[in-house]
Amino acid sequence: MKTMWKAVIAGTVSGAAMMTAAVADAAIVITISETAAGVLASGSGSFDTTGLARRDVPLGFSTGLNGGLGVVRFGVGNNAVGFDTVATSGPISFGSAGAYREATTAVGLNFGIHGADGTVILPDNYVSGSTLIGEMVFLGATLDSLGLTIGTYLYRSANNDTVTVNIGPSAVVPEPASWAMMTLGLAGIGYTLRRRRATIRAHA
Repeated sequence: MKTMWKAVIAGTVSGAAMMTAAVADAAIVITISETAAGVLASGSGSFDTTGLARRDVPLGFSTGLNGGLGVVRFGVGNNAVGFDTVATSGPISFGSAGAYREATTAVGLNFGIHGADGTVILPDNYVSGSTLIGEMVFLGATLDSLGLTIGTYLYRSANNDTVTVNIGPSAVVPEPASWAMMTLGLAGIGYTLRRRRATIRAHA
């Protein structure tokens, strides 16, 4: 069975005054915003796994989010994951308690954040520092209906890498007419990354 990394994180919820600095320093940035047709979540960046341990446990949820648990997960499928074994503290949520909401559509690699567990989710066989990119759409939804609280949420790992989650209604995001083209582009990037990893394994 495939597995996914989870790296321990500790975090703080920052105010609007810290938003620019947090985004500039973040290794992974996740943005969740409203559009005319629903809510769009996008994420990109890289992560340093140096010194972080893992163990395999059931993930328990598929692509989607839960504000009450501080969960955003990109990618497709419901595989096992790796948890870092070091205990951490930090914001356990960025919204109200409620049901886990699965995305209407999603593309990209398996990665994200789990605030309640204090972990970062990374793909199986992830190469430290390599590119992560993903996108998911919740048609007909609003930030309120998804139970999300507007703000900027900063998480920091035991080895000092970061993940920033930006939630807001006014970020510049593509409308539905652009989503199809973006989906094709993300799929192409994912395919290229998978081929590159396969080539590396073949020559290892």
